[in-house]
Amino acid sequence: MPTTRPRVTIADVEHALRAVTRLLGDEFDVCCASTWDEGLKCLEEQRPHVAVVGYHFDNVRADRFVRHVRARSNASELGVVVIRAVPALSSSFDETETEKSYRQLGADVYMILDPATGSENFSESSQRLRSAVWNLHKKLATR
Repeated sequence: MPTTRPRVTIADVEHALRAVTRLLGDEFDVCCASTWDEGLKCLEEQRPHVAVVGYHFDNVRADRFVRHVRARSNASELGVVVIRAVPALSSSFDETETEKSYRQLGADVYMILDPATGSENFSESSQRLRSAVWNLHKKLATR
């Protein structure tokens, strides 16, 4: 019997994978990738419903992974969430332009999260990320 749990590929830098996995909780079947090759392997073997891509993945070339996901034959069946952990870069960093750029590349959701498990924002960040993944999964399942 096939699983009804959404399959999620997390592509992020090594030190962020554990935090992002904890943010998602145990509601999803997760495949983690900290390198380009691992990311491709997760896409092929897991056939995820949603890819959660960290801003710093692939030496801050997460855009390359998003483009690759959107070029796949099953792109319309795969949701993309781009995340960036706080703290923000410099105060002059234009988050609006970054979000706009990722959305133009095909990201469905762009969000800033506080993945620090000891922070007071962990629960809120966790809920936001889980909701985004569930909402994309449900939206794509009805296509």
